[in-house]
Amino acid sequence: MTMKKQNKEKKKQKPKVVLKNLLFALQIIHRAAPGFLLVSGVCNLLNGFRSALTNVLILRYVVNAVQTGEDFATIAGVVLLCFAVHLGLNLLLNYFSPWNHPTVYTRENRQKIRVYLDKMLQEKARALDLAAYEDPAEFDNYFKAREDSLDHIMSVYWSFVQLSFRASDLTTSAAVIFSIDPWLSLFVLLPVISSVLFKKSNDLNYEGDLEKKKCRRARDYALRTFYLTDFVKEMRMGNFPELMKWRFEEEVEAQKRIIRRYAPKVATLEFFGCFLQEIVLNFGAIAYTVWQALGTGRILYGDCLVVINSIAGVSWSIISLTETMTSLLKESLYISNIRDFLAAKIEIQNAPDAKAVRRGDLEFRHVSFTYRGAEKPTIQNLSFIVHDGEKIALVGQNGAGKTTIAKLMLRLYDVTDGEILYGGVNIKELSLEEYRNAFAVVFQDFKNFSTSVAENVLLRPLRDGEESAVRAALDKAGFTDKLNALPNGLDTRLTREFDDKGENLSGGESQKLSIARIYAKEASIAILDEPTSALDPIAEYHMYENMMDACRDRSVVFISHRLSSAVLADRVILLENGSVAESGTHHELIERGGKYAAMFAMQAEKYREGEVRADG
Repeated sequence: MTMKKQNKEKKKQKPKVVLKNLLFALQIIHRAAPGFLLVSGVCNLLNGFRSALTNVLILRYVVNAVQTGEDFATIAGVVLLCFAVHLGLNLLLNYFSPWNHPTVYTRENRQKIRVYLDKMLQEKARALDLAAYEDPAEFDNYFKAREDSLDHIMSVYWSFVQLSFRASDLTTSAAVIFSIDPWLSLFVLLPVISSVLFKKSNDLNYEGDLEKKKCRRARDYALRTFYLTDFVKEMRMGNFPELMKWRFEEEVEAQKRIIRRYAPKVATLEFFGCFLQEIVLNFGAIAYTVWQALGTGRILYGDCLVVINSIAGVSWSIISLTETMTSLLKESLYISNIRDFLAAKIEIQNAPDAKAVRRGDLEFRHVSFTYRGAEKPTIQNLSFIVHDGEKIALVGQNGAGKTTIAKLMLRLYDVTDGEILYGGVNIKELSLEEYRNAFAVVFQDFKNFSTSVAENVLLRPLRDGEESAVRAALDKAGFTDKLNALPNGLDTRLTREFDDKGENLSGGESQKLSIARIYAKEASIAILDEPTSALDPIAEYHMYENMMDACRDRSVVFISHRLSSAVLADRVILLENGSVAESGTHHELIERGGKYAAMFAMQAEKYREGEVRADG
C-alpha cells in the first residue's frame, strides 16, 4: 500500500477511534499531572460565565432597567454585586486559568506531562526490537510518534480548556439571545455548515503534512551534514557539499510541489467557510435584530444592544467550537501515531515464566537467520559451541555473517530456525535482562556519548568507590596517557556539543575508551565486534593480548578481519556464506593448508610488503 493510500485510510477515522485517541491523551495528562484537568475544566467553566456576565448579562440588565424606569440604587447595587463576583473570579483565574496566558501553574504541569510522555516513549524505544530501527518504514513510525508529541498532547489539553470555556460562555449567551427572539437561533446553524468545509480542509492539511514529513527528514539530513562533527572531514573533500546542497534544494522543491497541489483546495474550502461564519452570520443577525427593535418594537433596546454586542461573540464561540472539534480530529490522527508506536509488537521479550541465567556454554544449534525483507538467509544451519571460559575468534570475509552472529548471541534478533542455548537452556526461555547482562560488548560501529569519560566506560552514572575500577579499565585499554592529559580526568565531558571544555577524541582514542567497557564490566562473556579498526596491527595484537589475560576466567568472542590476532584464540572459526567453513586452533588450520591458511598467508605478505616500503 502506498503512503498516499495509507494516509487516506488513516484519516477516515471512526468516531470510536477518535474518542479512544482523545481519551488516551487526557489519560496521559491526568496520570502525569493528577488534578490538572479537573482544575482547568472548573476554572474555565467559571471563566466562561465571567465572560458572559460582563458582555451579556450586565449590559442587558442596565439598558433595559433604564428604559423601563427602574431606580438608580437598585441598578447600582446589581452592578456592584456583579463587579464583586467578577473581581473574585479574576483573582482565582489569574493563577489557575491558562486562557489568557500560560500561568505558572500551567507551565509546571506542562513540564510534568513532558517528562511523563518522554519516559513512555523512551521506554518503548528502548524495548523495541533492533529490526524496528533497521527497517525504514518502522523507524518512520517512531519518527512520526516522537515528532512534536508533547505539542499534540497539549493541543488536546488546550482544546479541553476551550471547550470548558465555550460551553459556559456560549450556553449563557445563547440562552439569553434565544429568550430575546427564538428566530435568532437559526443563524446559529450556519457554522454547522461551515464546519463541514473546515473538516475537509483539515483532512487535506493532514494528508499533505504526512507527505511532507519524508521530505523534511531528507532535507534535515542534508542540512545536518554541513555542521555535524561526523561529516566535517568528508564534507571538505571533493564536491560532496554540492551534492548535499542539491539534495537539500530537491527536497525543498518537493515540499513546494506538495503545497501547490493541496493549497487551491484548502484555500477554497476555508474561504467559503469563513464567508458563511463571518459575513452571513454576523451581518444577518444584526440586521434582523435592529429591525425588530426599531422597526417593529418587539424587543427592548437593551436586548438589541446585547444581540449586537454578543452576536459576534456567539459567532466566534461557535466558530471556536467547530475549530476545536476540527482540531481534535486532526490531533486524533497524530495521537494515533503515538498509540500505534506504543502498541507496536515487541517480538524479543521475556517469556512469562522466564528462567534465571546460569553461567555455562554458549551453543548455536542448527541456527539459520534471514533479515526481514531479505531474499536469502545470512546464517544457514550454523552450529558451534563457545565453551565456558573459551576464547573464540570469528573470522571471514565481509558479509560472511560475523556481526549477525554477535547480534544473535546478544538476542538483539531471534533466530529464524534452530536455537541458541546458554547453560543448556534456550535463550528465549531466559530472563532477557539477566541474559544480556551476562555480556560485555564493543560493537564495530561503537558510539561514545556526550557525557563524562567515566559514564562512557560504565554506560551508567559513576557510583562512589568506582573511580579506581574505571581507571584500571582505561589503563588496560591503553587510555591512561590520554586520561592524564584530560583537563577534568574522568569527569571530562566528551565532545564540545554541550561543554566548551569538552574533549574530541581521535578514532583510536575513542576505540580504546569503548574497549575499556569490556574491562569495567564483570560479565561472563565478552564480545568484540571488530572494535580495533582505528588501531594499527601491533596495537591491536597487544590489545587482544591484554584482553585474553584480563579475561582468563571469561569467555571471549572476538571478530576481526586481521587474522594476526586470531593466533591468541583457543579456537578459530572461519565463516563463509553464513556457515562454518573451517574450525580449529590457529596452528591446526595453518597445518591443514585450507582457506584460513591461504587468507593468513595473504595478510602476512601484505604486512611484510608494508614493512619493506616503510623501511625503503
